Amino acid sequence: MHSKIYYLGSIILMILIAAFVACDDDDETAVPLNLDEATHKVLADVLDNNLDSLLFYRYDSLITPADFIIAPKQAFAPDDDSWFFFVDDAPGDRWAHPCRWIFVNSLNGDVTTIDESWPPENLDDFTLYYTRDLAVEKVISDIMFDSLESKDLYYTPGIIQAGRRITNPYGGSYEAEKDSWFLFIDDLPEAFYAHDCRYVFVEIWGGDATVYDEQWPPELELIQYEE
Repeated sequence: MHSKIYYLGSIILMILIAAFVACDDDDETAVPLNLDEATHKVLADVLDNNLDSLLFYRYDSLITPADFIIAPKQAFAPDDDSWFFFVDDAPGDRWAHPCRWIFVNSLNGDVTTIDESWPPENLDDFTLYYTRDLAVEKVISDIMFDSLESKDLYYTPGIIQAGRRITNPYGGSYEAEKDSWFLFIDDLPEAFYAHDCRYVFVEIWGGDATVYDEQWPPELELIQYEE
């Protein structure tokens, strides 16, 4: 009888040890969140995929526990390697005003949000997310020089994924190098094609713009910008 109990106890102990080792292996082999995964988590879980009336920034390198994030009246360091995001909840207002520091633990995905009144001192090192409205504003100010006179501006309803090609009926083909907004400028809207027009890609992170001179409109759905 005692031998049977001993045998059963040995089996249970082996099962527990195996389970513990498996859990430990899972922790060691867990794949850390990359920047894009952390970004999607913040967009979905914190911002509800709504960027109206705010500015959304991210820092493109991991923040370690040795890295202190400094603001005029605050310093913070994460407990583990984390991705750092900054949300300006009142863009255009003078500081101090409501904003958020958001840390996403790269190991387990835990999100820590700190309500703040000041941006980090190194905000210039962060990358701004360009919404469609910001992309349109950039094209109007930087490429069209704040003038829509005798020109029409169009944009795509959604983001153009990296690698997608924008084509026209006569062989023109242009690839989005990164996820971007696509805008089309018709420089002579009253003229028959072919005539001068421009294809513009505005990267969603950082807002870098690439402009291509063209003679034909693109083959994709577009929405005309109305002032």
